[in-house]
Amino acid sequence: MFQQLARSGPSLPYFLTNGNTPQGVFSIQGTDVSRTNFIGPTPNLQLLMPFEGRWGQFFHDSLAERSAIMVHAPESRDEVQTDSLELYLRLLPPGWRKYAPMMEAWAAGRVGRTEIIAHGTTIDPEYFKGKPFYPLTPTMGCLCAKELWNPTSGHLLVSEQNNLVNAFGGKTGYLIVVNIDDQRRPVSREEVEALVAGKY
Repeated sequence: MFQQLARSGPSLPYFLTNGNTPQGVFSIQGTDVSRTNFIGPTPNLQLLMPFEGRWGQFFHDSLAERSAIMVHAPESRDEVQTDSLELYLRLLPPGWRKYAPMMEAWAAGRVGRTEIIAHGTTIDPEYFKGKPFYPLTPTMGCLCAKELWNPTSGHLLVSEQNNLVNAFGGKTGYLIVVNIDDQRRPVSREEVEALVAGKY
């Protein structure tokens, strides 16, 4: 289990650029290293939102090829939306397919939101001491893992981001963002385990 913060600095709505991370399915496209000083040198997960790239890329081609509903070059934009929406919903457990919050990533991508990744941070968490998400640091709308750096040497002391990337270990996959409730505290390991076991 690796803590991630899906809150943006300005805490704007999910469908706005630099807003909170939308809930729903993101397509993992591999890893990369950012050249942004605030993100730092730890590898990040490159995420693709619905509508951000080719549908074959979002679905890792094989899902679209195996599906009876093909994502293709249609005669109308509505046709590709219907096809890709059904494939998007197939990525979710059946009981979640009518749960509206899982459509936030779809809606945000459709209105043009892009460039959300799962990354580390070089921002000093002490700026946020006393906040419910401390020692995590908010971003410009991405997912952010806890990283702590030695202020004298600059060496990395703790990196949940590095642990996440190493545990993932793959090139492609899917990442699902879920807001469990509105409590102003981190989600605990026990809560996650209970949810996975269906006991929550």
